[in-house]
Amino acid sequence: MKLVAVLSNHTGCGITTILVNLAYGLTKQGCRILIMDLARDEKLPKWLKTYADDQKTNNQALDRHGNAIFHSRLGIDFISGDIDSLGEVASSQLQEYSVYDYIFANSIYLFDNPLFSQRVDYVMVCTDLNHGDELEELQGLEEHLSAWSGKSDLIKLLIPNKINTKEWEHNSQYLFSMADRYGFEKIADPIPHCERIHDLPLQGHTVWDLKQKNLQEAFNRLVETVQQI
Repeated sequence: MKLVAVLSNHTGCGITTILVNLAYGLTKQGCRILIMDLARDEKLPKWLKTYADDQKTNNQALDRHGNAIFHSRLGIDFISGDIDSLGEVASSQLQEYSVYDYIFANSIYLFDNPLFSQRVDYVMVCTDLNHGDELEELQGLEEHLSAWSGKSDLIKLLIPNKINTKEWEHNSQYLFSMADRYGFEKIADPIPHCERIHDLPLQGHTVWDLKQKNLQEAFNRLVETVQQI
């Protein structure tokens, strides 16, 4: 089992889009995936369209703490709650957690609970190159992660998301600057910006339901990269 934090320095950097499509791509490769929603993202459960296995779990789904683990129509398991309540769940259900190949958590609050912060295998950061201070904030995030976890070099992958393919001069400048700091091996292939992606949550679909081969190829490469870490 690998526990992976998926973070960003800014809202709107596409964490949810990356998370769902990456998780689904990994399930297509036979992996068991759990998304741990610490950000209480309203889009996630609607996108996954979670359902309960039995009536008991269905009742738990109405609990305001949201601690039941749900199975989604996309084959991705999902749990939502604050880090303390999920820590209690993990303590009592470690065997259930251990069946997953990957657990993805979508908030830096993961590091508020020692049960999780000491077990984080690595961090992926979604970046938006339109932010002029992205590099400085990445360095700040790196320093905070090291202080909170006691581990160095936690950031293993930077995902340039929402890339405007018509601005390659601008993009290249930032990508090379990021590579100088972190190394090319830690930079994933850019994810192109596409308006069709915004409709995926409403439809309960993934990029593999679209006709845009470039998007599918980008996420296929991301899946391969994550499996190699």
